[in-house]
Amino acid sequence: MFSSKKISSLFLLLVFCSLQVFAVEPQTFYINVEPNPLKLNEPADMTVKAVQSDGSVVTDYVGTVIMDFDGYPDINTYDMPNNGIYQFIAEDQWSKTFSKWLTIKKAGSYTLKVVSSDNDSIVWSLVLVVWSGAQEWNTNSKLIEIISPSWS
Repeated sequence: MFSSKKISSLFLLLVFCSLQVFAVEPQTFYINVEPNPLKLNEPADMTVKAVQSDGSVVTDYVGTVIMDFDGYPDINTYDMPNNGIYQFIAEDQWSKTFSKWLTIKKAGSYTLKVVSSDNDSIVWSLVLVVWSGAQEWNTNSKLIEIISPSWS
């Protein structure tokens, strides 16, 4: 029949294969912040999704992500609970919305990054614009049509 060594090897192989099947890593993250542009010192909602490169979601992702701003290590510039660290849980079902989770304290343009704590090559970034609110934000932008010179 089978020796105990073969049975042990077969068991380890089955465990390894099952881990490979069930431990799917995302290839990237999708971030959405509402509203964007943000108003200075007003909390915003943020949603983070674990996705594959084709946009399909990783429904069983339970990894840890780190959310931070590129080039702004000073935490006095923004407020983000838990220092921007979050452990996805099974109940999240690949997507987590943080209600009123992000507040930026200085007007400007920021690049928000979400990185896997296990693999720093799994990363996504989003540019956020923060305005002071001293004037109305113009949402009636129009495309500019260049009529000269003609390239025909």
